[in-house]
Formats: sequence, C-alpha cells, structure tokens
Amino acid sequence: MAKSKKKSNVILIIIIIACIAVASYSIFMLVKSSLEYKHVDDVNNQVMNTIVKTEEDEPESFTFDFEAAKQINPDTLGLLYMPSLDSKLPIVSGRDNYYYLHHAFDGSESIGGTVFEEAGIKAEDIVTWDDFIEAGKVLKEKTGVNMLCMAESRNDTTYRLLMMEGGSFYFDKDGNTQVDSEASIQAMETCKKMYDAGITFNNSSWDDMVAGMGADKFACIADAVWMVGSIKEAAPDQSGKWAVMELPRFQADKEAQGASNGGSVLAVPSDSKSTEASKAFVKFVMENVDANVEGFQNYGLYPSYLKALESDVFKEGDEFFGGQQIFDLFTEVGKTVPQVNYTSNFAEALEMSKNSMANILLNDEDPTEVLKAEQEEMKAKFGK
Repeated sequence: MAKSKKKSNVILIIIIIACIAVASYSIFMLVKSSLEYKHVDDVNNQVMNTIVKTEEDEPESFTFDFEAAKQINPDTLGLLYMPSLDSKLPIVSGRDNYYYLHHAFDGSESIGGTVFEEAGIKAEDIVTWDDFIEAGKVLKEKTGVNMLCMAESRNDTTYRLLMMEGGSFYFDKDGNTQVDSEASIQAMETCKKMYDAGITFNNSSWDDMVAGMGADKFACIADAVWMVGSIKEAAPDQSGKWAVMELPRFQADKEAQGASNGGSVLAVPSDSKSTEASKAFVKFVMENVDANVEGFQNYGLYPSYLKALESDVFKEGDEFFGGQQIFDLFTEVGKTVPQVNYTSNFAEALEMSKNSMANILLNDEDPTEVLKAEQEEMKAKFGK
C-alpha cells in the first residue's frame, strides 16, 4: 500500500454510438472495472501468503519475511498490521504519486485507481441521467474534471441522441415536424440540466474535442462507433482506460434504448442505365460475410449486415478497451435503435436545432418556449 495520497489520471468514460449503415447505437463508456480491483486483491493475497506466516495454534501471531518481500518488490518498507480489522498490508514507497495507482504490489499493471475512484463514484450506480448528473457534480467538485463533452455552441448531438433515446426525432414517420414533442423537450431539458450543473466541456471544434480528450478535460463523450478509432488515434497512451456500457436512462424502470448518429448509405441514381444491375451488385457486396468482416478488420467499417455480426471477430475482446467485447455489446444495443425519418430537410433542421440549443444553454432561454418557436419555424419552412 503506498503511503501517499495520489491524484489519478482521469477515468475516461465514453458514450459511444455504434453506427450500423444508416442506423447507429448509443452506448456509454466506463473505465472502472471491478476485475481490475479484483486483480490487485488477488495479487496482494498471493503476496501475503508468501511473506507472512501465521502460527496455526496462534492466529494472532505471525512472522513477516522482509527479505522475501523486498525480492518481490524493492520498494517495500515494511508491513502495516491492523488487529481490529485482521488486516495486513505491505507498505511501499512509490517512485512518484501515480505509479501504485496503476500497478499492484508485484509491479503488474492495473487500471484501477482513477478519478471516479478518487471521487467515490461507482459507475454501476449510474442508471439514469439524474444519476449521471449527480455523479458529474461530485466528479467536478472533487477532481475538477468535467463529466461530459457536449458541443453546446456548435452542435446538437447530445440533444439529438437523448431525443431519439426517448423515441422521437425532428420528424415523424410521415415527415411531419415534431421538435415540440414531449421526448424532444425532455431531451433538451436534460442537456440544460447538465450544462447548468457546470459538468460539461464545450468543445468549439473537432480538434478541440480531440485535444480535450488527450488532456483529460472531460470524462465522457457521446458519439458513434467510428469514434473508437478516433480515440485510439488521439489518445494511444490511454489504452486500457476505456470501456463501454449503455446510455443512462430517463427512468430507472424503463429498458435501455439505443440512438443513432450518422452512418453511411449506398444509392443508385434514378437515371442510371443499369439500375437493376447496380442494385444487384450492391446486394452482392453488402451481403458477403467475408467482405464485411474484411472491411471491419482492415478499415474499421462496422457492418450493417446482421449475419456478418455473427462472426467470431465481433466477439473478440479489444485490448484498448481493457479486453472488453465492445462490438458484441454494440450488436446487442443496436437491436434497440429506433428507426428515424431524416427526410430531405434534415440539414436545415439541424442548423435550426443547433441555434435553439445554443440559445437554451448559453442564453438561458426556456426549452419549451424555444422548441415551440422552432416547431412553428420548421412547419412554415417545410410545409408540415
């Protein structure tokens, strides 16, 4: 046990949305892994069995083999014994204030010991968005780290994800505007709660977000499955400190719901001279399991073809994410993603929504009133 109090690296949490063609799923990334803490306990127990010998007939009597402990770890200074707790722990002198946050007594690496742990936050206790906000307040107060990366001044991604999580979107299935729906207002109010709580990191650009990620400016981020590659590229030294779980819910008794953000489509021009042949080729390529797996392995292209997702490749653990089977989880969460109707008016609707979000968060305007005004503006512009 190290003698000094250490300040840890930021626990990196990510809310990721797994894109499957035109659909994508929302998931939430957590670093704290109970397996990591179990690893430390297992190592300590094994070490103690080696360096501490207890008399069978006198459990309270024991001998401490200091030389054996020094052979295992040269940093050993002694043994801490607490009779009232029947606890014995080796005392070590760390080479700095961080080493033993991420290493067990025998020197093996462990990602246990992060700002969530420092702040006394248990990731598994974050079930709802209210839980998330309260945890964010504690995190900010005790570590100074923002809970969520939310581009409140340049994009509406977080609002849009939460809106879809509530089962809504800018447009309904018939293309009618519905930004004043109950789910839309709930999503925007939740974004405002997070912003007003002072737990968000406002990135002004993609580069700003990437820089903030590497500089531990925030603990969570909401984005698509392709963000996995961006994280690995932007913060290679954070390998092992990321993990994935579902988005928090609005109500604890409701099932988790996925959301979508982006994706890709293949289209055949209506005036093509080979429309049917083109469609057949697309079908041939996209329904080829081997091609889908190769595209994923070589280029990180997450398949939209469900049969391809049955490949063992998607059940393998990802070392960067602590060995977690992240793509297996993406597949399961993806089954809950609702269909949404983007329409040909999406780009314009997005710009209006960005402005509404900025006014609500940055100018402290009322979400309901702003979204009702946006609803009328969209109806006037789009005709429905």
